[in-house]
Amino acid sequence: MPASAWIALILSAFLLIISAYMSSSEVAFFSLSPSDIESIKEEEHPADTTLLELLKDSERLLATILIGNNLVNVAIVILTGYAFGRIFDFSASPI
Repeated sequence: MPASAWIALILSAFLLIISAYMSSSEVAFFSLSPSDIESIKEEEHPADTTLLELLKDSERLLATILIGNNLVNVAIVILTGYAFGRIFDFSASPI
């Protein structure tokens, strides 16, 4: 197997982890109940103020997460397509 195929597969695995992280951050942000947000407002940690700033413009936050996740997923498809194209010979069965 060519080295470029290995690199593409390793990058795909890394991007898959990033995609999982982005999906889990979407769930974490948008599953907060109003009582959770109120308890966060009462605490005075630096991370809490950042969280509240992000949630002020929740539509923009959601759009950013979804666009980023889609870009990562497209990159995964491109890299795995390239890797499998280098590993397997598809010239006998053209589309």
